[in-house]
Amino acid sequence: MSAKVSIEETGEVSRDIKILIPRGQYDEKFSSGVNKAAQQARIKGFRPGKAPRQVVEKMYGDRIQNDVLEELVSQAYREALDDHKLNVVGYPKIDIKPIEEGKDVEISAAVELYPAPEIKDYKKLNFECEVTEYSDQLMDSELTRVAEMFASSEPVSRKKVKKGDLLKVSYSGTIGGEPFDGSEAKEVTILLGASSVPENFEKAMVGLEKEKEQSIEVDMAGDIANPAIAGKKASYSITVHEISERKIPELTDEFVKEKEVAEDLAALKKQIKDTIDRDIERRNHQSKVEGYFSTLLDKLKFEVPGILVDEEIRNILFEARLLDPNDQKSYQISVEGFRESLGERAEMRVKQGVALERILEQEGIEIGDKDVDEWLEKEAKQSSVGVDEIKKIYDLPKSLDRLKSHLAREKVMESLLAECKIKASKPEEENKKKGGKKKAAAEDKE
Repeated sequence: MSAKVSIEETGEVSRDIKILIPRGQYDEKFSSGVNKAAQQARIKGFRPGKAPRQVVEKMYGDRIQNDVLEELVSQAYREALDDHKLNVVGYPKIDIKPIEEGKDVEISAAVELYPAPEIKDYKKLNFECEVTEYSDQLMDSELTRVAEMFASSEPVSRKKVKKGDLLKVSYSGTIGGEPFDGSEAKEVTILLGASSVPENFEKAMVGLEKEKEQSIEVDMAGDIANPAIAGKKASYSITVHEISERKIPELTDEFVKEKEVAEDLAALKKQIKDTIDRDIERRNHQSKVEGYFSTLLDKLKFEVPGILVDEEIRNILFEARLLDPNDQKSYQISVEGFRESLGERAEMRVKQGVALERILEQEGIEIGDKDVDEWLEKEAKQSSVGVDEIKKIYDLPKSLDRLKSHLAREKVMESLLAECKIKASKPEEENKKKGGKKKAAAEDKE
């Protein structure tokens, strides 16, 4: 195709592609389309293939024109991207000017490009980040969680709801006088403090009276999955049918063995300690990674396309289980209502990914079969399963390239962090934070 192409830079990561398709090419395609339609058309009053051209054009001209333009525009657009080496993300915004007799076909395509910033001075950075340390409080919290798994409940005679109660309730809610999705339930069980309902809803329930229809006002969170109600005030009519208290058992050697949790309490604590250590290692590594990129991106300024930020907002909603990645409707929900609350975080994550890709290109990190085998052995050991089972879990060898990409990112980050001078948060600072949380909790109880 001999289309004329010009590229206008409309932003750091945006371009406007102007394409002129010679009129002769359009006319040739259109004429071919009319001839084909004339051969296939069944028009009343004419034998097959004998209808006059002007009749065929009158009946099928618009459809033929659309087909011709779709073919020509698609071909010209692909060639423009290849010839000008444009790494486009998302779909272009195509505009075709009205076709005028004897004039070339004019097309414009507004596109966004994947960023390709120059990454320099990314080694031996100095930064500070928080580092979590093992504490008895972490062990106590996990032991409590295990005990709560076997908690029983007993109805109580008191009439008012307290924190930690197990309730059976019915409610119906409205916003602006109108019900909304998920605003009504009949005789559902709610455990206060288990995050089974929004925190604001839980707080409003404390102090309600049993077997009495009451009204509460709830400010809906600004980042809930339904942007139509996010940040708005809901009015609920609610009735508490039953109030129960949970009885949490004491963890003893006999109890944990009977429940097949572990051989004894010491074994359970070792399991928990191993899990906590792995979690601390993971969180500390993530904290260092975030500290590294926060420092790097402070001095490295570049833009990222809005479409990538929106995709990352959706990923954050998936991670928070506010959207279901297996539900196609999740991909049709607009994320516009979440841009204010999640946009900055999503943009930082996109920039982090772009910067890491550029660093990988410059470092030339390669992952071989030996690296994959070592990773498989490590995963199998931590998971207490065989290597073959790990391969099934990660869909190998089908997903081998994706795994190698992940391992390459881990390898380069390990190398970069090893060269950095990292100042970890002091234990005193962590204690202050814990003390602040305890104080807040005490004030909340009052």
